[in-house]
Amino acid sequence: VAAGKLKAGQEVAIKVMKKPSSRSAVERLQMLRAEVEILRSMNHPNVVTLYEVFESQTKLYLVMELLTGGELFDRIAECGKLDEEVARRYFWQMASALAHCHERSVYHRDLKPENMLLDASDAVKIADFGLSRFFQQDVASMTGQVGTPGWTAPEVFRHQTYDHKVDVYSFGIVLAECLSREKPYAGMDAMQAIFATVYRNKRPALPEGTPPPLEKLIKACWDAEPKKRPPMNKVLDT
Repeated sequence: VAAGKLKAGQEVAIKVMKKPSSRSAVERLQMLRAEVEILRSMNHPNVVTLYEVFESQTKLYLVMELLTGGELFDRIAECGKLDEEVARRYFWQMASALAHCHERSVYHRDLKPENMLLDASDAVKIADFGLSRFFQQDVASMTGQVGTPGWTAPEVFRHQTYDHKVDVYSFGIVLAECLSREKPYAGMDAMQAIFATVYRNKRPALPEGTPPPLEKLIKACWDAEPKKRPPMNKVLDT
């Protein structure tokens, strides 16, 4: 099924997804198909493009945009400090992509630098929608523990209902990581990071010299109260 337009001679990446074979793996197969449908629904310069999908009895083949710039995480680690203009561009591209996802009723649910890739022109692309879901209009919010400790919002670990504001929280953590060049809760294991996030309301330290408006935005994004976090379309206006 075509999901994007390919140019003659264009290089692509092919993601091969093995279909679960056991009868008990029906849910996993549904997750794979959900990822495909979500990628099909996306049309944004800062979200990885899905061109076509082929299917055999045992595998799904996703023909996708080839991104050669590596992970955002590696770029952060390589740079002594992100140039202010580069950082501003990355932040805006991430926010724009997330706003697009939310406009399409898609929640990523696992936002972190490892799931953000760079293309040949150094533009950020959100990728890996394996844990993403469409927001169901007849359900007020979601439940279920997903994501990665350190980047995941506290309400997820409390097993509370949640909505798109979990992505806003993760966005704030990613911004802080870009500024500090350190993974959140470095030196802690997963359970310690969860405890620090949920029960101590601890957040990563921001480096000295962080511009006050950016510091204010980051702290608003990772507020413990989801209703106080700004929607991504408002973040774009700041």
